[in-house]
Amino acid sequence: MLLFGVARRRRFALGVAASLVLALCVSAVVSGPAEARRHHRFHRVAHGGGYRPPFSAIVVDAKAGKVLYAVDAKASRHPASITKVMTLYLLFEQLERGTLTMDSELRVSQHAASMAPTKLGLDPGDTIAVSDAIKAIVTQSANDMAVAVAEQIGGSEESFAEMMTRKARSLGMNDTTFVNASGLPDDDQITTAYDLAILARAIQERFPRYYPLFATRSFYYSGRAMRNHNHLLDRVEGMDGIKTGYTRSSGFNLMTNVRRDGRQIVAVVLGGSSAAGRDRIMANLIEDHLREAALGDHMAPVLADASPRAKPAVVAEASAPARPPARPLTLGSAGEGDDQRLPGNVQAYASTTTPSAPRWSVASKLIEAAAERQEQPSGNADAAAPASGKVFTDRLPPRPPGLVAPGLVAEAAPLPPARAEAPKTMLARLDPPKAAPAQEPAKKADSGKADGGKADSGKTVAAHLPDDAPTASIGSRPKVSPRLGWMIQLGATPEETKAAALIERAKTSGTTVLSKAESFTEKVTKDGTVLFRARFAGFDEDAAQTACKVLKKNGFACFATRS
Repeated sequence: MLLFGVARRRRFALGVAASLVLALCVSAVVSGPAEARRHHRFHRVAHGGGYRPPFSAIVVDAKAGKVLYAVDAKASRHPASITKVMTLYLLFEQLERGTLTMDSELRVSQHAASMAPTKLGLDPGDTIAVSDAIKAIVTQSANDMAVAVAEQIGGSEESFAEMMTRKARSLGMNDTTFVNASGLPDDDQITTAYDLAILARAIQERFPRYYPLFATRSFYYSGRAMRNHNHLLDRVEGMDGIKTGYTRSSGFNLMTNVRRDGRQIVAVVLGGSSAAGRDRIMANLIEDHLREAALGDHMAPVLADASPRAKPAVVAEASAPARPPARPLTLGSAGEGDDQRLPGNVQAYASTTTPSAPRWSVASKLIEAAAERQEQPSGNADAAAPASGKVFTDRLPPRPPGLVAPGLVAEAAPLPPARAEAPKTMLARLDPPKAAPAQEPAKKADSGKADGGKADSGKTVAAHLPDDAPTASIGSRPKVSPRLGWMIQLGATPEETKAAALIERAKTSGTTVLSKAESFTEKVTKDGTVLFRARFAGFDEDAAQTACKVLKKNGFACFATRS
């Protein structure tokens, strides 16, 4: 009996042991795939998963208008909430004109209230001050507020979107079409990184009074705190805006502007696989290319804000003032746990594609040469390179060498210089041209084609080419005496016939502001490059400013200058 009991206990122990072993085996078999799935899930998160939206990027020297880096910069992309930069551009126009003020009330319609998040969440019939609507758009990217702005200005969002597209064309954003004011998904709402770089430059030059609103860190409304979605504002030194965006079809987008150590760049990244990945790419682009930007004053004015009716394409000559240095921001690092590897879509892009260079006009190459000369001031230019070290380690494909964006440098500021007693915003400070000596009669322009090669009639030409020896070419009179007082300039073209045609169009535009003015073309030459200015003389300062204001409303670029 004793032996039987011992044997029984042994069989029981062996059975228990076998059961435990079997349980462990089953657990291993079951948990293996689970562990693999968990690891695979982490891998997908770390690399952006299978989400790879189309990618584009561009970095532009905001002063010289020179492209420092570009990847598929002219490929069609969806702007997402970066759309709202154009929405605010048109709102800032209304504020500048006085048709709206920061205290004006916007009414929220049923359509506006129905917008998908993110939004402020006001009910139909509610009202909100313009100032609060702007801050909600900048920080929260409030779709309902963008639509409220659109309906206030355009009557309907559809009409406002048409205004947005017309404005885009007038700025040179030729590959951009807007169909809504918010950037919510729509297959027909398209843009390019190149076009958005134009917009980034234009809005800050055109509206220096309102542009700082894009640096708003937080906004408090009805007891709620809303934080800006652009987390690089407090991570990258010198960044002062401007807008993020995201939809499933667009990916994670970001438009930025950075001023540091006398240099300034705008940069656009479209199609990031995650917000953190997009931010890392942007931070690296800034650190890699800011030191390549020009020092000193603005050299290349931004595009004229003119109607698309103003054809052929012409430019007004100008140079822009130096921008005051922005309040420095502390350069930080990526948040803890952020993946430091380049998103998979960019890795694949870097290994399989080569950035294609945009088509550049003859004039653009001339601008590039001028920009490169001015990028090398006396002394050691590298001394002004940013002192901060790299925080991020991601890398993108090398940039195409020596690119200049024609659309970013081609046209001049449409606004007159600000008066001391009533400052007004403007795009550029206009340098008055050198006048010929009073005792010398104006010379008649030579017939035939201009020196220095032929420029395509459909392309814009250099905006800032200093005068060597300007001579007058008479458009409507055989002889002109030295002009006193003020004059206005509508543009400068590579052919005298185009300048004369521009003058004639202005005369027949239905305005009366030119009825007593003297029209003429003026030939200027620099390094073999010839331009013909389209001008009207015979104004005092007030009349010149008024004439430009009227002409710009009729689709002409214009600025006033002392004779």
